[in-house]
Amino acid sequence: MKSRRSVVYPVSALAFGAIVLCVHYVHIWLCSRSFQSFTLHSAVEAIGATIAVLIAGVLFQISSQKGEEKFFLPAVGFLGMGVFDFFHAVVLPGQGFVLLHTMSRLVGGLFFSLAWFPVSAEQSRLRRWFAGLTLTGIVLFSLWVIFFREAFPKMVQGGQFTLASIGINFMGGLLFAAATIRFLLEFNRYGKWQDYTFMWMASLFSLSGILFRYSEIWCYDWWLWHLLSLSAYSIAGIFVVCQYFGLLADLKKSLSGQVLSAEKLAKLNNELEIRVVERTKKLESANEALKKEIDRRKQVEEEIERFFTLSFDLFCIAGFDGYFTRINPAFSKTLGWTEGELLKKPFLEFVHPQDKEKTTAEVEKLFSTGQSTIQFENRYLCKDGSYKWLCWTSRPSQGKMYAVARDVTEQKKFMEVL
Repeated sequence: MKSRRSVVYPVSALAFGAIVLCVHYVHIWLCSRSFQSFTLHSAVEAIGATIAVLIAGVLFQISSQKGEEKFFLPAVGFLGMGVFDFFHAVVLPGQGFVLLHTMSRLVGGLFFSLAWFPVSAEQSRLRRWFAGLTLTGIVLFSLWVIFFREAFPKMVQGGQFTLASIGINFMGGLLFAAATIRFLLEFNRYGKWQDYTFMWMASLFSLSGILFRYSEIWCYDWWLWHLLSLSAYSIAGIFVVCQYFGLLADLKKSLSGQVLSAEKLAKLNNELEIRVVERTKKLESANEALKKEIDRRKQVEEEIERFFTLSFDLFCIAGFDGYFTRINPAFSKTLGWTEGELLKKPFLEFVHPQDKEKTTAEVEKLFSTGQSTIQFENRYLCKDGSYKWLCWTSRPSQGKMYAVARDVTEQKKFMEVL
């Protein structure tokens, strides 16, 4: 970018110098000639006014972006110039013809020079009010000039421009020159071609305002500074077209990105649907397998429950705290106690007093060593007060004791008889 700017500066200086030389020689050779055409003049001013209003709209849009606030006041300037030049194009001499053009140059130069003091983007609501009030004031002033021309100083006298008209145009030219310096510094700092374009616009408007004092109405000098103004407006028009195509390119790029994003999203959705279908099939298969496993376990549990319930042997589960947690119906049939009575008390309370010590020792050994108990015998109290001999086989697991007992009372009696 810096290498480009190093070329731009000398080329720009040569171009501006060439314009100044052309203006100088035109003034020398053609200053005494004149060409009067209201139609051509109105067309030139109308074209310039139209371009000014268009670029004002574009600049208002650009100035709403962060970092581009400096274009707001030039946008107001273009809007003011466009309105003044429109009224200037439709009126005839004697109806504020020169005054309207003079005010156009002054207002444009004023707002362009105020680019040194950009309005912040946060003041967007205030900016809209300011632009609206400025437009309203310019329209009312233009109508006032047209219908009450005698209320204002004369701009032309004896075919010559008065000091008032020359001074106002010259002041507008100086203000545009100040804006030229501003945009040149901005271009030198950031290298944006927007600033370079506006530098040329401001410089041509500045030269047009300064040359006003050397011209007479309808002479070639007079047409020359109109040509300079039209050139500035033409640059503005090119700027508008470039901005328009730039916006179209950005929009096309954005739409292309959205289309690609939509296609990518559709592809991802298809992949997701395929994965969902595959995952659903796997889940259905897993659910079916799980259902079968649950049914199988339920069947096994039912079989175990039937075995537990229908067995003639005494099946029980006891905790480390010495209480039964579950017993099968064989306990009640053998001992006469109900299930609730057996679960309510520690099982040692049902053990014969002479067998309690060895039973306690066996239980402690069972839980401490984890070894199974085989063929351990003790006597259990029946509800009718009698005792029955039970032969135990037990094993600890996960803090509980799983045991099976068999009533061996009759065997004991038989052995005693022998």
